[in-house]
Amino acid sequence: MPGYQGEYDGLCGMYAISNAYEICGYDIPEEKIEEELGDIFKICCSALAESRWPSILWDGTSFGDMRKMISTCQHHYEFRIKVTYPFLRNSPKTNEDYWEKLADIFGKEDEDVLCAIVGMEAPDPHWTVVEPSLGGHLFFSDSTTGSIERVRIETIHAGKRKPGGKNYKFNPRELIVFSVEEKE
Repeated sequence: MPGYQGEYDGLCGMYAISNAYEICGYDIPEEKIEEELGDIFKICCSALAESRWPSILWDGTSFGDMRKMISTCQHHYEFRIKVTYPFLRNSPKTNEDYWEKLADIFGKEDEDVLCAIVGMEAPDPHWTVVEPSLGGHLFFSDSTTGSIERVRIETIHAGKRKPGGKNYKFNPRELIVFSVEEKE
């Protein structure tokens, strides 16, 4: 079986950021999208300190790394995208609270949330992009599978894992929300 992104490297953070900006749909001509997303990936990699290399390849990217890479992208490009970290200082304590607050964030009409990056702890440490969907579902755009998976919110756990459901566990603090920036 061929190798895939994430099997030998910890670069899912860079892929998640590139995928999030693609989902946000900022103005990239169709014929230049691959080139631009590749540039975002490169900017992410160059945003990190030299001392993080090469160990980042096998250790992966931390929440601090993600914040640094996104900040660098936001300054390098003139995106009309607002990036927030809603649970940075006050993360939800229960699985139910996490998903209720995430649903509230996705449902705010004044926020125009486009997608989010979530930090996964299990089955493996990983960064993935999630989009809201109707009917209590979320779409996960994942770099390891190269696919989009539709999952019911009730089957996913943040914080302590419960028996049954999907074997996903998210770090309730590690939520990065991408929304439409308010026009001046």
